[in-house]
Amino acid sequence: MKRISFFRLGCSLLLVALGVSGSIMRGELSGVASDRAGSAVLWRDPGESRRDLYYGPGGRENVPDGKFTFVEEIAGGASPKFDVRDEDGTQWRVKLGDEVRSETAATRLLWAAGYFADENYYFAELRIEGMKPLRRGQEFVTGDGTIRGARMERRPKHRKQIGTWSWFENPFVGTRELNG
Repeated sequence: MKRISFFRLGCSLLLVALGVSGSIMRGELSGVASDRAGSAVLWRDPGESRRDLYYGPGGRENVPDGKFTFVEEIAGGASPKFDVRDEDGTQWRVKLGDEVRSETAATRLLWAAGYFADENYYFAELRIEGMKPLRRGQEFVTGDGTIRGARMERRPKHRKQIGTWSWFENPFVGTRELNG
C-alpha cells in the first residue's frame, strides 16, 4: 500500500473543501492566482502580516449585507446551492449543508497559511427575497425565505469557466505546495 503524507492528504482535502477541484477559471483557478509570467501560483508567503481570520480574504468591508434576491438553483455538485444577487449587483453562491461551517473555517486557515482562497462567509441565518422552492436543500429554508446555515461565496464577474480540474494533470503536480 502506498503511503501518503499527512500534510499532503490534509492539503488535498482542504483544497477540495475550498472548491479547487471544481473548475479552472480564466486568469485564476478557484483559490489560485497567476504570477507576472502567467504561471499558475497556488501559494505565496504570507509574510509577517496579521490576517483577520474572522472575516478571511474578503475582509470586513466585503461582508455581504442588505437585501438578497434569488437568482437560480444550481443543480450540480454534492451539496445544495443557489445564486443570489445583492443590492449592489454582486452575485453570491449560497451553499447549504453540513460542511458549510467547516468549509468556511478551512478557507480561513489556508488563506492564513498563504494559499489563495475564495471570499466566503458563514451565516447562521439569511433572508432571501423571492426565494423559490429548492429541489435539494429545502429543509434549510423556512416559509418566509429564511435560510438556516449558509455559506456565501462571492462570484466575481471576471471569472469564466474554461475546464475541469484534474488531480493528476494540473499546473501544481510535483510542486512543493501540493506535495507537502
